[in-house]
This record gives sequence, C-alpha cells and structure tokens, in this order.
Amino acid sequence: MQNGKHRFQRSAPLALVNKNAEAFKEMDTVSAPHRRAMAKALKELGELTATQNRFCDQ
Repeated sequence: MQNGKHRFQRSAPLALVNKNAEAFKEMDTVSAPHRRAMAKALKELGELTATQNRFCDQ
C-alpha cells in the first residue's frame, strides 16, 4: 500500500512511531484534562529537536 501513513511510518524511526501510537492508545482510557496534558507533552516532545537545533544555531 502506498498511502501517506505507510510512507510516513517508513520514513520515521519505528520506535518513535510505536511509542506515539502507544501514547495515543492510552489517551482513549483517560479523562479529558489528562488527555490534553498528554497531547501537549507529545507535541513538546516533537518540538524538542527543533528547539535543540535553534540553541545550536545561536
């Protein structure tokens, strides 16, 4: 299958894809405030590399 999701999973580190999939699966079992906190944490995790690159450029 050559859909977008398949291509993304091959281009991303498989461990990271699996880790995010597990985290989102867990989000189905927790309350809304916790879900928002987890989503924020995942977003910050994704931005960590970009932040490190910004600091390296200074």
